[in-house]
Amino acid sequence: MIKRVTTLFQQDFTVAMRDNIILYMMIAPMVLATLARLFLPSLDNIQVTFAVERSVGEAVIAALQEFGAVDLFDSRAEVLARVERMDDVAGVAVSGDGVEILLEGNEPEGAALAGAVLRQALNPTAATPITNLPLGGEQSRVVEYAAMIAAMMGMLLGALVGALVMVDEKETQSIKALAVAPLRLRDYTVARALFALAISLVNVLAASTILLGTAVPYGQLLLGFLFASGIAVVIGYSVGGFADNQLGAIAIIKVLLFVYLSIPVTTIWIPQQWHIFFYPLPNYWMWKIFENIYIGQIGPVGFWGACALTLAGSAIIIGALIPFMKRRLALR
Repeated sequence: MIKRVTTLFQQDFTVAMRDNIILYMMIAPMVLATLARLFLPSLDNIQVTFAVERSVGEAVIAALQEFGAVDLFDSRAEVLARVERMDDVAGVAVSGDGVEILLEGNEPEGAALAGAVLRQALNPTAATPITNLPLGGEQSRVVEYAAMIAAMMGMLLGALVGALVMVDEKETQSIKALAVAPLRLRDYTVARALFALAISLVNVLAASTILLGTAVPYGQLLLGFLFASGIAVVIGYSVGGFADNQLGAIAIIKVLLFVYLSIPVTTIWIPQQWHIFFYPLPNYWMWKIFENIYIGQIGPVGFWGACALTLAGSAIIIGALIPFMKRRLALR
């Protein structure tokens, strides 16, 4: 068995190296994680910016600095020129005995906000107060959720690499040669799963390292990955078993992408009491595994409960798919 599995593993690697689509899928999560790491820091540093004419007075300037960054200019014309740039900046300039707000004109909600901020800055006891909420205690979870999505995608794309190798064997008729070897479905599944999981594991670990560095409990991540590995087999069976060519595989992947990734991600914004409708989905519990790892327990079960439910759900689906796979691949 070990020799057959090793031979199939080597064949999978050879097929993957000569197919550009499969090769891209092998590295896509790492590329996306790198791009996310470059972009996401800007989300944590967003602030309001005011373009202010110096002659409004030190009191106004100091008050506005409590609400955001202040760029100082010597004239109203310079303030107006700054406001008309592509980014969203509110201008404050002298107008007669008072001050006026300068906006581009297509931001009615921005005008109301800038007016409220200016009133509060000029008169802290004004009738329309602005509450300053301290956000330091509530850490942004954007990067953690990005890491969760990258981990899910790493598992998905690794499984799809194995599935597309199966589709390639169907198209080239090499599966028939394997069938007369003879080759058991068990050996075939183990070889394909090992190849897919090796790619998935590299992607998950790399994406986590790129996005979160040493903040990830990697031992727990490896355990969670092992418990979720059955889902990779489900994906491989679903695509490799049903599709006879790459066009058919792409059509199935479109449906799988929504069910596998989009549904769990939407639970971020869905109240917990409605999550009960997602309980039958093993990929929902896989999402909970990563949520426990990257963020902490959210929901009715902890890490081990999510692991058990993911394993049980994927095992049931695999058991249902095995008879179908034997018929489709003509393996024992």
